[in-house]
Amino acid sequence: MGVFKLNQLWAEVKDYYVDWEKEAFAKPGRRALKQLLEDAMKAEVVDYRNGYYHRNLVTSLGFISRLMVPRTRKKGCAPGVFSR
Repeated sequence: MGVFKLNQLWAEVKDYYVDWEKEAFAKPGRRALKQLLEDAMKAEVVDYRNGYYHRNLVTSLGFISRLMVPRTRKKGCAPGVFSR
């Protein structure tokens, strides 16, 4: 096996582990961020709650799906944690 082939294989292995490492840290980060955002929106509600609706959000950590946004009875919930 030539030196070029070994370097190419090593580069592929390094790329695989770098991508895996990023994803290994990003997944728990997304879960924690989702929980933090949902808790912050729950704390903002002063009116009676009327369930939730789901929204998706794109962040620097990646895509957060089905973020639970509180729905209120009198006035709509305009969360201050993110803009429309």
